[in-house]
Amino acid sequence: MCYNDIYSGGFMVKEKLQQLINENGKVSFKLYSLEYTIVLDDNQYIIYANSYMEKQFIYKSLKELLNNYLVYNESIMSNIDKIILIEK
Repeated sequence: MCYNDIYSGGFMVKEKLQQLINENGKVSFKLYSLEYTIVLDDNQYIIYANSYMEKQFIYKSLKELLNNYLVYNESIMSNIDKIILIEK
């Protein structure tokens, strides 16, 4: 299921990301050609591209992750309106 029809715009997508992480402990989304997963584990946010699960990055907050994790040299926050949330 794609949430972007309902949650368009950066603020709503960010809020939906946080909601799904709080409910499920993780969230998956597609940005450009790759799918990514964010997992909340021991108050740390772990992100990885599903194709490269061994290459994980850890952040202290979702805000830090969105501002510092780079996809094609741009932060997720810079591309928040381009992500497609995926329900698994």
